[in-house]
Amino acid sequence: MTLIEYFQQNHNLPTELLQNIDTLFEKVSFEPNEFLLKEGEISDKIYFVESGILREFSYIESESESESESESVITHWILTDSEWIYQVESFELGIKSKSNIQAVTKTKARYIRKSDFENLSTSSMEVLLQILKIYQNYLLQLEYRNRLHQLRKVENRLEMFEKLQPSLANRVPQKMIASFLNTTPSHLSKVRSKRMLKKYCSYRNCEMTSHFLSFRNCSSQKPFRPLQTTKPPKILADAGGSGYLIF
Repeated sequence: MTLIEYFQQNHNLPTELLQNIDTLFEKVSFEPNEFLLKEGEISDKIYFVESGILREFSYIESESESESESESVITHWILTDSEWIYQVESFELGIKSKSNIQAVTKTKARYIRKSDFENLSTSSMEVLLQILKIYQNYLLQLEYRNRLHQLRKVENRLEMFEKLQPSLANRVPQKMIASFLNTTPSHLSKVRSKRMLKKYCSYRNCEMTSHFLSFRNCSSQKPFRPLQTTKPPKILADAGGSGYLIF
């Protein structure tokens, strides 16, 4: 969705005002992994994502030399089409950013500089009301993120993430989602595998314990195809031919 389509769809603004907005917001595109903002820089732009995926993240000190890059990064936001992004603290206070904003995929965006944004905000009551709505939506997203991180189980955090961002689950690398959910890629892989096994078990009428999936009572005789995970599940067979899957 383009910036003008966004305002036309969500806000009832006069044509002249839309033209002014179109003039003030500059067009920009980013390649995958290109930075919009780096830690230590001052955030002086607000971006509207027309297409693509962006993330805001910070590097954290590694406690072990063996930690992978994904485990030394914490992801604060993952955003996609028709969303707004900027580093709030740096933008509002004019201080150096403590985080980075980076393109995950090829991205097209529009941005407005802080000085132009402040002038636009005071240009008319209609614009001010629309900016307030944008801020309200941002605060809601912040509330959802805080609520997500209050959930103790990774399974529940993953489920909430997929409900809030259904279009991102299969478009973002697993290590990035793991970073956002405050877990490791290997643990997230196990959580997803276990969830798929539960669905499979329900379909096949199998029995499942915390560590074993029994095929003893499966109603279907179709052969089992192991899930594609980082460590393929092991299938053991007892003397009676029943299968057990260890994950």
